[in-house]
Formats: sequence, structure tokens, C-alpha cells
Amino acid sequence: MSNGYYNLLHEKWLLATDLQGVKRSFSLLEIFEKAHQLRRLAGELPTQDVAILRLLLAVLHTVFFRFSPDGEPDELDCQEEAIQRWREVWEAGKFPYRLIENYLLSYEDRFFLFHDKYPFMQVKSGTGYWTSEGKKIAASVKDMNYFNGEIAESENKKNVFISRERVSELACDESARWLIHLNSFDLSPAGRPPQNEVKITGYKSAWLSNLGLVYVEGDTLFSTLMLNLVLGPEDVDDFIDGKPIWEEDKDIGGTILENINVPVPKTLNTLYTMRFRYVELVPSEDMMAVTKALIWSGCKFDEGQNLTIEPMTVWFKTENGLKPKPHSADQRIWQDIPSIIAKYQDETERPGVLNWINDLMNAGVSIGRIKLKTTGCETKQNSAIKDVFSDGFAIHSLLIAKAEEGGWLLRIRDEVKAIEKMAEEIGNLSKELRIAKGERSEGQKLEAKKVLQSKEQAYSLLDIPFRQWLESIDPESDDVDKRCGEWRETAKRILLELAEELIEQAGPQALVGRQRDGEWFTSAKAHLRFINRVKKI
Repeated sequence: MSNGYYNLLHEKWLLATDLQGVKRSFSLLEIFEKAHQLRRLAGELPTQDVAILRLLLAVLHTVFFRFSPDGEPDELDCQEEAIQRWREVWEAGKFPYRLIENYLLSYEDRFFLFHDKYPFMQVKSGTGYWTSEGKKIAASVKDMNYFNGEIAESENKKNVFISRERVSELACDESARWLIHLNSFDLSPAGRPPQNEVKITGYKSAWLSNLGLVYVEGDTLFSTLMLNLVLGPEDVDDFIDGKPIWEEDKDIGGTILENINVPVPKTLNTLYTMRFRYVELVPSEDMMAVTKALIWSGCKFDEGQNLTIEPMTVWFKTENGLKPKPHSADQRIWQDIPSIIAKYQDETERPGVLNWINDLMNAGVSIGRIKLKTTGCETKQNSAIKDVFSDGFAIHSLLIAKAEEGGWLLRIRDEVKAIEKMAEEIGNLSKELRIAKGERSEGQKLEAKKVLQSKEQAYSLLDIPFRQWLESIDPESDDVDKRCGEWRETAKRILLELAEELIEQAGPQALVGRQRDGEWFTSAKAHLRFINRVKKI
């Protein structure tokens, strides 16, 4: 292998669905050429798709920062110009393909999955890495069952996403996708170093593992990419031309990696392509697959620095500054809607992608209804992925631009709180019914678990209707009191019907009732209490 093999610009390695829902493979060049004809990325996991989305955004950010849509060299220098350039591409309805193609082909040699000096998004270790004291820095040698996020395992826990049998190698296309995923979401690659070797640590987990990612999805891959393409946020003083990883000339193979602290990136194309893991893929003899991966801790930031440039997360305020706010797989995204769409709250700031959409709409860009999505992973003691989740809801984009106007944000927040109260009352009802049936007290933990199950039943019944209600809101024409009143009555009706089902399931024993702690519990009394409490909400 004198130069390179398997070029990502030309090989079909990206998975996406077309407008008819058919999944197909595309090269990096093709994905930009046909983005307006595709629905969305469709890789193995939602986390993989969002990692690849950011890679595509790095390309677009670089191109449109430096060139006008008609291909003329013209670097952005203010937000007004950034919005106008964005608007031109948006109104065209597709990317200026030749411009993107010409740019990527100028770095064609940097997109080989295997290369004797610059393998894509990887390092070339050569004889290994060494400290200034002459000690070899250990790599974690991982087989493809670690590298593949669907079947990855840790020392502590088998991965929950096993959807295929264990493998000894992965094809080049799949390996390329998981390479980007690992660089973004890997938790802790370091194991015990061999004798006479040392471990140098970076972040315990790669950058995206720390985030509750929030981004915007449109009707096509083109619109999704555009809606997340933050070209010029208002609060940036200087427009700086950053470099994505394929423009870097550094070859770190065989070098000293004792100090791997790096400055916080100032541009998104740099952030989106940072190597939070140093990885080297080992190909099979025929170069048709990958057999193992060598992984070292990658970039980390100086103590006390944070990445507030990151536009795809809610930020919460701490004594030490702003920190990314994680999401929970147990919580529906709409339960956190105030912190997501409100520009500022007492404790949080909304994602930068939504501020950018707000700026676009203030400049007169028509966007319409969009889908807000969250994707992330839950970890177990930062060493194993416990769960991968993805969720989303559709809203009119005017709710972002006019979140504070007309009382909409406060009223939607009130409706979320009302749902929580009503779910709580369902939990109380189920507890009283179990007492009325004569079920023994089984300890606080088990009682709490059963209450939680009942509350989840309420949330499940309200989930789709609430999403439909959110999507239907038009802040310009709807009356906030009328629409919120309609929803409140809908929610109460749904849960009153659920209460009746629970009463019926409790059976005749609960109708007769039982005594506990000096009080007589019956299903009729529990039902009446529930009705009165819900009416007051």
C-alpha cells in the first residue's frame, strides 16, 4: 500500500433512505449531490447518524464560509452576509454540487480509509508512541466486536444493542461508519497497559457522550443539513476560517504524545472533526475489511475550558460556568421543552442551532414546521453504554422565534407540569387500589417501582396526543387560552378513562376494600379522590 485504498469520496459507505423510504448506499460526494432527494441518514444507530451528520456539516461549513454559492472565493465576515449566503442555498432547494465536489476533490488524498501517511480520521502509529522519558504509550487493541457499536461489549457489561452475531472483521463501508461513531461516542478505550508501557488519558469519554444532543430535522436530508448549518451566530465577534481534520498537515505517527491537551476549537468545522480518540484501523490481507482497531486516548482540553461553541446541546449554569445538559432515556423530549426552546431561563440556555434558526427567521427566512430531535447514550459509571436513545417532536418554527411572545412558552410549560401532576395522581390511584385489593406492603423500593409503572402508563397514553397538539400550534393565528384549554380537557378525559380501566381491573376485592393504618380503602373512594384531584389541576 504505497498511497491509499478505499476512498470515501467515491466508495459507497454512507447509508440513507430516499423519499420512498428505500435504504441505499452513497459515497460522500453522492450524498451532497442527492441530499434533496433523500429523507435522512439511516445507519446502524441514531448516534452513528448524528456523528456522520456533523461530519457532513463540517464540509458544508468549510465550503460556505470560504465561497459564495456560485463558487466565487469570498470569506464571510459578518452575520448578515452569513444569513444571506445561507438563504441563497436554502431557496435553491439543493446544494451547489460542483462547488462542494471541487473542494472535496482538492483534498482527495485525505479521504482514504487506509493510507500510508494520512488515513482518514485516524493516526499512523508507525513504531508506536513514546513519552519524553522513553516509555511506550499503550494502545487498546480492540477486535471488531468492540469497534462495532451494535455488538460492542465492555469489561463490565454486555452491550444492550446486540442485533447480529459476533464478527472477526468488518467490511470497509461499515468500518468507516463505526470509525466516526467511535471517535464521537467512545467511552473508555484504555485497558491495563502491557508491562513497560504507560497509559495517557484523555477525556474519559468522547465529546458527544457528554451531551444531550439536540438538533433539527427537516423533510429531506438537504433541509436537515441546512437547518443545522450554523454559519454565523450573532455572538461571534470575529469570523474565523477554521480547518477540518483533513486539512491538517500534522502527522503524529511515532511522535511523543505526553501532552495531548489542545486549545478549545473556535470554529465548528474544527470541533466536528476533532480526534477525541486516536485510532488506527488494521486491514485484512486483501484490504477488503478491517480486523482490529488500535485506540489511544485522543484530544482533551485544558483544565477549566469548556466548549460553549457547541451548538447542539442545552447548556445549564453551574458555579464553574456553562456545562452541557444531558438527557435521560427515561424522559420524553417534550418534558424538557422549556429549556430546549426558551432562549434563556434561570438555569439553562437553549442550543445554538435554535438561536441560529431564530436569527434566520428574524431576517425573513420562511422555515415552517420542523422536528426537534435529541439523540444520545446513557452510560454506566462512564465505562459502558447502558442505552442509546433518540426522540423528537414537531413544532412550528415560530415557537422558536416567538417562544416568549403571546405567553406560549409559559403555557406549554404549564401543560407539561399539568401532565406530570396528572401522572402523579394516576400513581396515587394505583397505590390506593392495591391497598384496597389487600396487597401487602412490599417495601418502599418496590412500591415506588409500581407507582412509576402506573405513571409511565399515563405518560404513554398522553404521549402521542401531546406531540400532535404541539405540532398543530400556530403561534400567529391560534388563541393560547383556547388551545391550552382544549388540550387540558383532552388530557383529563384520557386519564379519567384510564382510571376507570384501573378500577375495573382491581376487581370485586377492591370494591369491598381493606383497612390499612386505620383507614378503610375501597376502589370507589380511590376513584372519587382521583376525580376530585384531577379536576383541580
